[in-house]
Amino acid sequence: MSRLNRSFGLRQTAALLMIVLAAGISAAAQMAPTRTWEELKQETQRRVDKNLGPVGGLKSEDAREALANIHSLDRDEWAAAWSAIGERYEKRAKSEEAAKNNDAARDDYFWAFRYYTAARWPVRVAQRCEPRGTLDPRAR
Repeated sequence: MSRLNRSFGLRQTAALLMIVLAAGISAAAQMAPTRTWEELKQETQRRVDKNLGPVGGLKSEDAREALANIHSLDRDEWAAAWSAIGERYEKRAKSEEAAKNNDAARDDYFWAFRYYTAARWPVRVAQRCEPRGTLDPRAR
């Protein structure tokens, strides 16, 4: 009887070990690989060109300009490049509004909003209490 209990215990332990191992492999396979700045730049431009989220709907030429002004994974550099384009649309919208060209002003305010929104992406999924500074997950 003790031999039966020991055999049953070994089988349970082996099965549990296999489940834990499979879960670990599955979790590791689902983790996104770390991207270099060049890879992120190419993916962002591809998403703009193909109208895919979260940057879908932006103008390709504006995206090229913003991405050309970013040289690292620094969040503030990303935000500044996209915000500069948003500011350009906002400034134009204000002058159109002053000239009573409300339709053009509305369109440019819309574009300003879109580029200010793009300035917020990409961000880490879990940002809770992490300091601002870099998009590079290796810097955590």
